[in-house]
Amino acid sequence: MTETGDEFRDLEVKQKIKDAVNDVTHLLASHDWERAKQRLESIQREHADSLLIMELSKTVAKARKPHKEYLIRRFLKASEQDNPEEAMELLKELDHFLTSDEAVPLAPKARHVIQSMRENLSLRFKMAVNAQDWTAAKYVAELIISDFGNTRMAKEVLGKMDLLRERSLKQRLNADQI
Repeated sequence: MTETGDEFRDLEVKQKIKDAVNDVTHLLASHDWERAKQRLESIQREHADSLLIMELSKTVAKARKPHKEYLIRRFLKASEQDNPEEAMELLKELDHFLTSDEAVPLAPKARHVIQSMRENLSLRFKMAVNAQDWTAAKYVAELIISDFGNTRMAKEVLGKMDLLRERSLKQRLNADQI
């Protein structure tokens, strides 16, 4: 291969790395941690020996740390203020940030939040059924299935979903006719 061909290939590689660095930087700026991590891993597979990519890896780790700490503070505050909905959402988000070792100190609070959220959803479902608010009951049932899919409660409401859908539809149709 000619020297010009090598130079051209080197320029292509440098541009590809530069584009990846810009992509990751923009993703970090918009707090899109997961896509930034995926883009970094993609370019690392192709150019693991690049000093720029090695530095970018450190930058990603540094950028994630303050956000992770922020999420932990918000989770602890929400759990202390007995706000299981917010704490549960934060817990889901933290799941992408924490290693197993980092999660250990949060485990007791996480278990409490999960239990509170399960009890909250159970109560909301029962209240909606008692009030014959089938649309609300269907919505809460979907939350139960989504958030607690492996529980007995989720299996029970899953078995009632066809009936809830039917009643919810009838309820909405009757409301539209009024």
